[in-house]
Amino acid sequence: MRRTRAYTSRLAGLLFFLAFFHLFAFPQQSGQDIPRVRARLDTTGMLIGDQIHYHLEAWVPGNSEVVFPVLNDTLTWGVEVLEISPTDSQRLDHELMHYRNRYLITSFDSGFHFIPSLPVVVRYPSRTDTLFTQSLPLEVNTLPPDTSVVLYDIKSPYGAPISLSELLPYIGAGIILALLGFLAVYYLRRRKKREKGEEQEIVPPESAHIIAIRELRALEKDRLWQQGKVKEYHIRLTEILRNYLERRYGIPALEQTTGEIMDALDARSGISQISHEDLREILVLADLVKFARVIPEPDENRMVLTRAIRFVQDTIAVDVHEEDENVNGLETGETGRKAALPASGEGKEVIR
Repeated sequence: MRRTRAYTSRLAGLLFFLAFFHLFAFPQQSGQDIPRVRARLDTTGMLIGDQIHYHLEAWVPGNSEVVFPVLNDTLTWGVEVLEISPTDSQRLDHELMHYRNRYLITSFDSGFHFIPSLPVVVRYPSRTDTLFTQSLPLEVNTLPPDTSVVLYDIKSPYGAPISLSELLPYIGAGIILALLGFLAVYYLRRRKKREKGEEQEIVPPESAHIIAIRELRALEKDRLWQQGKVKEYHIRLTEILRNYLERRYGIPALEQTTGEIMDALDARSGISQISHEDLREILVLADLVKFARVIPEPDENRMVLTRAIRFVQDTIAVDVHEEDENVNGLETGETGRKAALPASGEGKEVIR
C-alpha cells in the first residue's frame, strides 16, 4: 500500500508539473489579452560581430490587420539590421490570428544596448489601434584575452655595417653633380665676360615721317582704288596719317574726329596753311567715302595720296637730320619719280 501511495503521489506531482509548464510555456490567449504584441531576442547576450534574431509577434482578432514598424539599417544605436524576413501569419482559430516578423541583427560595439519599444499598428474595419512592445536589453561582449600566450617586447632594428658597394652610387652621383656645377659656373663666367666685351648696338627708333612715307608708298603700290576698293583705300590712307600725327605731335588722332584733329593742330605752331588745308581735305573726303558712300573721281584718289606725302614732308621735325637719306629713293607708283627732301629745313620740294 505504501508503494502504491508513493507511486500515486509521484504521478500527481509529475502531472502538476506538466500542467504548470504548459500553462507558462504555451499561454492560452483569452479575449482580455487580445490584441497583444511581444518582442523577444534569441539571446540577451552575444559576442561582438555575431548575428541573432529579433522577433516581433502580435495576437489580434481575425478581422484585423497588423502593420509592423519599418526598420531600415539600424534597430538602435550600435545595433544594425542585416535582413528582414517577410511577415508570417497563422490563424489559431476563427477569431484569433497570430502575426510574427523576424529581423537578423548584429552589433560591433561592445557594451549594453537597449532596444527601444516599437509601435505595432492594428487596423480594424472601423478603427486603428497602436500597441507598443516592451524594450529589451542586449549585452555585446568582446572575446576574452588569451592569457596562455606570452607577449614579448618589439626588438629594436639591427644595425648592419655599410659596405663599399652601397656607398659607390652616392659617391658617383656626388662627383657628377660637382662636375655639372663646375661647368655651369665656368659657362656663366665666360658668358658674362663675352657680354661685357661686346658693344651692344642700339638701334634708334625710326622717325615718324620715315614710317609714314614708307606706308604711303606701300599703299600706292597696292593700287586699291584702281581695283574698286575705294573705301579701303581711304581708310588706310587716313590711318597712316592719324598714326603719323600721334607719333609726330602726340595727339590721340586715332580716337578723334576730323574736327577734333584740326582743332588740336590749330593749337600747334609750325604748320603751314597749305599743310593744314591738305590734311583737312584728305580727312573730309575720307569721311564722305566712309559714311556718305561718296565715290571720288580717279584724279581725287590720286591727289589725296600726293597731298598726304606733301603734308608729311612739310611737317618733318626740325631736329631730324637722317631723314633725307631714308626718304630719298622711295619711288612713287604713278610717275616713277622720287620724293626729294631738302638737306636743310629752309624749303622742301614735293611731288606735283
